[in-house]
Amino acid sequence: MSGTIAPELGNLRGLTQLSIYGPTKVEGSIPPEIGSCSSLLWLDLGWNKITGMVPRSVFHPPLSTLALQGNQNEDTLAESFFNVTVLEYLDLSFNRFYGTVLKSINNSTSLWKLNLSNNSLHGDLELKFPYSLEIVSAYSNSFSGDLPASLANCRHLQHLDFRENKLTGELPEYVANFQELRVLSLAYNALEGRIPAWITNLTKLKLLDLSTNNRFVGNIPSHLQNLQGFVAPQVTKSKINQDMMIAAKGHEYRLEYVMAGNTILDLSNNCLHGEIAESMGSLTGLRLLNLSGNQLEGKIPPSLGNISSLEQLDLSRNDLSGRIPQDLSKLTILAVMNVSFNRLCGRIPSGTQFDTFNETSFLENPPCFCGRPLQKCQQNNETSTRGKEERPLLSIVEEHVSLVALGLEFGISFGGMISFICGKDILWRLLHSNF
Repeated sequence: MSGTIAPELGNLRGLTQLSIYGPTKVEGSIPPEIGSCSSLLWLDLGWNKITGMVPRSVFHPPLSTLALQGNQNEDTLAESFFNVTVLEYLDLSFNRFYGTVLKSINNSTSLWKLNLSNNSLHGDLELKFPYSLEIVSAYSNSFSGDLPASLANCRHLQHLDFRENKLTGELPEYVANFQELRVLSLAYNALEGRIPAWITNLTKLKLLDLSTNNRFVGNIPSHLQNLQGFVAPQVTKSKINQDMMIAAKGHEYRLEYVMAGNTILDLSNNCLHGEIAESMGSLTGLRLLNLSGNQLEGKIPPSLGNISSLEQLDLSRNDLSGRIPQDLSKLTILAVMNVSFNRLCGRIPSGTQFDTFNETSFLENPPCFCGRPLQKCQQNNETSTRGKEERPLLSIVEEHVSLVALGLEFGISFGGMISFICGKDILWRLLHSNF
């Protein structure tokens, strides 16, 4: 199907549903005559090549669903968009909407889904949300400031996605009250502070993404076993099932029906420290676990071998030491693993999935880290290097002042802010395995 939307459709006063859903080639603008369809309940024009402004004439009762995602509409968010009290579903994502957001969308008292993602919206999120919301998605915009306090009224919220914005501040405590929350995605912002202990009270979470460009510090909360959504994920027929993009290993992946068992815990590229808790292994329903790019230390807990559904595990760019537990060889569907840039030592486990990983999964660890696909282990390889592995950081720095100084000079010249953003020279983690 191609062409434009005929203005004559406005003569169909009894029309209740108009759906011209892509991938079609409908072009041009939405004719204002569509607003004359006084019985229209459902208007779905998603994934076409529609341009121009959205005619204000379409925003009147009994319209309950408006889906314009995946077009080229270029418009601001007018007040009339939210004056329809019976509007339940509004999807304006993947368009060219611009400007700031209204201060209030409270008039849409029936609205349960709001998707403003992938537009050019900006400004503080100081708007008032209706309590009826269950899905709020506004990723890939330029929103700034704190998460809005009015979200606290949305006690039925199940999906909150503000990744790829410019949000600041700490995670507000009111999020702990979202007992129905399944998806919390706040990656690629500038949030800071500790990951609060109450995060484990969100027992229905299936996707938690606080990764990249955030500045979370401190330990990963304990009592992770409370996150029952990661323990025994159930395939549901919830109306909030939808596709979601997730970044993993430098690429984006589309997860179809995120509520149907796609369980993800991503805390990568922050400033977290301390050890990985044994309770992490109780999250037996996880499919993707990414803790890379932090300052985690200690040993890899053997309990991770209990996560039988795990498909991707990334612990790279930390300060982990000791051996890879043989228990991890029990992960028979593990397709991707990365423990590079740590202080691991000893023999790499063999068998099952470990026989499929190449050397890129194990790069830049001390020489005592050996076994297929790295160099063959010598008879005394592990014992002769254990002392070096456990030496205090200060003594190593004292012996290699010149090398560290050179590294610091390089880091200041080309990325000093990155080197010191976590209060510790990240460059050290890239160099220590050569000492």
